[in-house]
Amino acid sequence: MKFEQKADFEIKQNDKLQARLDNNAPLHSGSNLIDIKKKVSQEELKKLFGLDELKLENTFTIEQIRDSKVIHTETISNSVTNVAIDSVLDTYFGAEAKKAGFFLGLINSTGFTAVAVADTMASHAGWTEFTTYNEAVRQTWTPTSSSSQSITGTAVSEFTIGTVSSQTLEGLFVTDNSTKGGATGFLWSTALFSSAAPVVTADVFRVTYTLRLGN
Repeated sequence: MKFEQKADFEIKQNDKLQARLDNNAPLHSGSNLIDIKKKVSQEELKKLFGLDELKLENTFTIEQIRDSKVIHTETISNSVTNVAIDSVLDTYFGAEAKKAGFFLGLINSTGFTAVAVADTMASHAGWTEFTTYNEAVRQTWTPTSSSSQSITGTAVSEFTIGTVSSQTLEGLFVTDNSTKGGATGFLWSTALFSSAAPVVTADVFRVTYTLRLGN
């Protein structure tokens, strides 16, 4: 899945484009042609130069291991929250400071109804966090330097399921707060498994998270 966000670009004409406009000349881009009649709409220019969409692709690759054997693997997409989009804009174009770190958490199937782009760490009525794993905190996601408009973690994040009887997991989330069960901080994203995952004591979930941004 792809998260698509329409980007508002203020198209400023350079001298060469302005000269074409002034002379009523056609504007070429490959096989595309726009007939210039003194004005070209911003929408036409966006489509012509591929600026009409900005896509944020986010994927989790999950392995579930039981008794040292991989019993399930899948790659799922995540939903970036509204507060995450605002934070990206404020960090890059405004005065918001970069987040100090990011951490992965697990979503419980018990009581689950839905995730929503309006969710925050303080308010996510459709889901609760699963915290019965042996690690003391949510698992760290440390991003690499970007390459080819993509960024991933420097290491696989692992969760070792604690003592449970009958339990299923619904998905994962990404936050800047490492505290298990913590309701403060910033919720970057949520992601759901293709179907709820039954777990038993000592199961291990290995998670690799990757982001790609591009047109």
